[in-house]
Amino acid sequence: KSDPIDALAIARAALREPDLPAAEHDRTSRELKLLVDHREDLVAERTRMQNRVRWHLHELDPDLDIPSRGLDRLRVLDRLLAWLGQHPPAPQSQMVARIAAELLADIRAVTVRVNALERELSRLVEQVAPQLQAVPGVAGLTAAKIIGEVANMSRFRSEACFAMHAGVAPIPASSGRTNRHRLARGGNRQLN
Repeated sequence: KSDPIDALAIARAALREPDLPAAEHDRTSRELKLLVDHREDLVAERTRMQNRVRWHLHELDPDLDIPSRGLDRLRVLDRLLAWLGQHPPAPQSQMVARIAAELLADIRAVTVRVNALERELSRLVEQVAPQLQAVPGVAGLTAAKIIGEVANMSRFRSEACFAMHAGVAPIPASSGRTNRHRLARGGNRQLN
């Protein structure tokens, strides 16, 4: 931990309870975690490129129709690339058009890689933990994220321990006759 307060709290807990189970990845969970993290990095980079290309396209034609969430669809990217080819820009905007075309091509390439990673993750999860995908609302990507973040499910004594680790266990906040609970703000925010 880089935060000195958290590092001190962790060190005290480790000294107080020497039998704490370690978070260890097996080969498959480590590979899933690496692939999920890589995909998330690619998605973040794609988002940055999408934001830049929007400004360039808006500069070229403020009335150009760009769907709000369409820059991750291949057919929209292809349509915009074709539009750039059919509408030669004014001389002062040629560099903007060139950069926009390069960004659109890069976004398309990253989108193809992101989609391929998602399919690969789904196949791996289907082999490793098909029961996890049977849970309503859990598809391949979510299941891969869970497997990668848990790092050895057997280290948790119970469902309650796992819920505390994930930050989804309610915390009692009762006072007097008022019986209530509040949401936990700690735990693994990625699992949450």
